[in-house]
Amino acid sequence: MVESEKQETKKKSKRKYYLLLIILLLLIISVGYSLVSSNILINGTTNIRRSEWNVHFSSINVTSGSELTVIPPTLNDKGTIINFSINLDKVDDVYELVAEVYNEGTIDAKVTSCTKLGLSQEQEQYVNYSITYLDGSAINEGDILRAGDKVKVKVRVNYIQLLPINEADLTDLYETVNLAFRVDYIQN
Repeated sequence: MVESEKQETKKKSKRKYYLLLIILLLLIISVGYSLVSSNILINGTTNIRRSEWNVHFSSINVTSGSELTVIPPTLNDKGTIINFSINLDKVDDVYELVAEVYNEGTIDAKVTSCTKLGLSQEQEQYVNYSITYLDGSAINEGDILRAGDKVKVKVRVNYIQLLPINEADLTDLYETVNLAFRVDYIQN
């Protein structure tokens, strides 16, 4: 039995040796990893400001010579739609107004659409109704209006003559035309 005890003791000492070796290797790997890796510490301050969405028409000016108004242009309660009524009595009658769009908020705005409301299909044949920027360039989807900026848009309605004239369609034109438009924006 002495011999078996000796072998048992040898096995225990080998196990202790391997265990000690494994612990030592883990310790070396840990120390090596900590020496190779690095930590970055960033200190700083930031200011978070309140965000506000507020894009609306801020002013409307009827162009001189546009005396066709039955109801002058008015804004809806949110300032996002302009309504007006006009009479177009003869070929080449023109009504024009300039409206200012103001991004009074803190977030940049992007155009999603420009909508003209109020003309019937018959009236569209004899009335040219356009909305552009003041310089005449088109209002395009994706145009940006930066926070705090203003841009002027021009609305022009004119009675054009197309041949042949269908007298039945013209009867609608002699009535008051109730029009409205809006330029829709989303956050950029």
